[in-house]
Amino acid sequence: DGSLFALALAEKALVAAGPRPSALSVWAIELSQPAAAAAALGGADVAPALAPSLVLSLRQECSLEHAHGGAEVRCVCASEDGRTILSGGADGHARVWKLRVQLGKLELTPLGMAVHSAHSKLAVHA
Repeated sequence: DGSLFALALAEKALVAAGPRPSALSVWAIELSQPAAAAAALGGADVAPALAPSLVLSLRQECSLEHAHGGAEVRCVCASEDGRTILSGGADGHARVWKLRVQLGKLELTPLGMAVHSAHSKLAVHA
């Protein structure tokens, strides 16, 4: 259905639950400089007050169609450095992903499944 359900900002990328309920996708973030932004709005005829200082554009890099085994992906977050992603699904599991650049494109690689241990600590099972 083309909607993004949950978003997380990761190093120069946006990680999203969507565009289908069971998918997890990665979008490259690109910022255009003011001259390119003015050109995008019609060139030099644009009044300076109307021209944005930056234009944000997104380009889809990859999509994992069944990130939680076909269950709906409900939430997503990124580590502080933006290289580790955690997603939660309707399957009741949290999954851990590595965000990396492979052959010039961003991709997600599964690292394991996070579950609660008997002592209420988060453990990752590879």
